[in-house]
Amino acid sequence: MPLEDDLRIIANRLPEVRNHLETEEATKNALIMPFIRALGYDVFDPTEVIPEFTADVGNRSGEKVDYAIVHDGAPVILFECKAAGIPLNDQHLNQLTRYFTTTPARIGVLTNGISYRFYADLVRLNMMDTKPFLEIDMENLDDAALSELGKFSKGIFDVASTLAAASEMKYIKEIKQILSQQLRAPDEEFVSFITGRIYSGRRTQPVIERFTQITKVAFNQLINDRVQNRLRSAISLGESPVEEPPAAETGTKIQPPLAAPQFSPVSDWKRFSDFEATLGAAPPSAIRFPTGKEESIRNWRHLVEITLSWLWENQILKLSDLPIASSKKRYLASATPIHPTGRPYKPACQVPGTPLYIDGNINSKVSVSNAKKALQRCGQDPALVLLKVE
Repeated sequence: MPLEDDLRIIANRLPEVRNHLETEEATKNALIMPFIRALGYDVFDPTEVIPEFTADVGNRSGEKVDYAIVHDGAPVILFECKAAGIPLNDQHLNQLTRYFTTTPARIGVLTNGISYRFYADLVRLNMMDTKPFLEIDMENLDDAALSELGKFSKGIFDVASTLAAASEMKYIKEIKQILSQQLRAPDEEFVSFITGRIYSGRRTQPVIERFTQITKVAFNQLINDRVQNRLRSAISLGESPVEEPPAAETGTKIQPPLAAPQFSPVSDWKRFSDFEATLGAAPPSAIRFPTGKEESIRNWRHLVEITLSWLWENQILKLSDLPIASSKKRYLASATPIHPTGRPYKPACQVPGTPLYIDGNINSKVSVSNAKKALQRCGQDPALVLLKVE
């Protein structure tokens, strides 16, 4: 059976067994030994896997590492194990480091049966690195990580080539972490670097702040474009990707139909399409969307925010659909807080959990109008959205 299939069997058992794994021994038997066996090693053959391998440190005798995978009688991979309910920490890492320095092994694995952290001596020979070059999370198996893990399988594992790959994995992991951090929140140094490549003016603080928002949008559009390209490639190869709605004209969005909301015909719920705001009146107390999600409404502006948030989280509204205009001179939502006239939003309000901005200076009538327009521009019928009117 392929390594990936074996590991997924172990992972699928986790929910039913983890509450019973109160000790290290129970974790070894239920999770770690099957993991080692999935790599092709016979955990019951001491010429392949030695349990309680002696790794005495200095004057301390009787020091033992939980498992050593051996080749030609010498340990090549060490496993230091903890109980499944214990988070791995620096104390555990120091323990494995001590064992590592007393053996000829070049790979050390610290695990609690759920997380597997692979270390090597890439920085200094026979001194285990403080950062893992590979991590396997049994609760969230990653295809790329599983592909790298396959290099440790019996019959394939080679110390020299694995260490060379480990060095590359270490740097790839760190670069991905940096890029991921910049994707979430690009820092000033990164934005200044990008701005210097495309903008010839002075890089003042307002310019950097503006390009910080533009960089966020560019990152998100790049990811969206790559996803779309993969879908198109899958279609051209005759595969069956998840169906996407057909492309629409700018300013509109065709979305797979959502079921009409299920609700009891009580008098205090009113269809959004029939609702009209009155200046000075309090907003509806709640909104219910076609997916069944219900949200309390704090104020009139919040009505627009939660409508856009629902469209975004259900992938009905995407960056490629922005900006959404409310008139020739104003946007009701955009990725940068600037109207088409160049006038900034006052105040600029970012919709929580999204890259969307709205102008916070809106009254009740504009709020209702903008929320309806957002739904309609995204192909959603306001008649399927309900407002609770007290």
